[in-house]
Amino acid sequence: MRKPAALKKGDVIIIAVLLLASLSWLAASVCRNNRNTHELSVEIYQDGQLLQTLALTDSEQILRLESAAGYNVLQIGPQGARILEADCHNQDCVHTGLQNQPGSIIACLPHRLLVCINGGKEAEFDAITR
Repeated sequence: MRKPAALKKGDVIIIAVLLLASLSWLAASVCRNNRNTHELSVEIYQDGQLLQTLALTDSEQILRLESAAGYNVLQIGPQGARILEADCHNQDCVHTGLQNQPGSIIACLPHRLLVCINGGKEAEFDAITR
């Protein structure tokens, strides 16, 4: 019997690029903007399931979201949403900072958590460069 061939460096790179592209597509498809409302809301997804939908209101809320992989502390208020604390090793979700634009996403991949900002008036431009 023949042994299966080992993966080469190029194979690993192609697999990593495809995985990142599929995760980006998944995040974009999960967090579709609701263009019909002018009120900003936050949708919280864990393992692809919608946990909660909360409005960005005048009162600040602090939520502790726990999973088998760890926890995240989410702050939601009139300025937007942000992850204050997490026990994941890379802390990318914490470093994302405050998000308050429709279509913005905060992702913690180790905990399989997505926080999506929806609603509001869609901006004509998302960035301007010179």
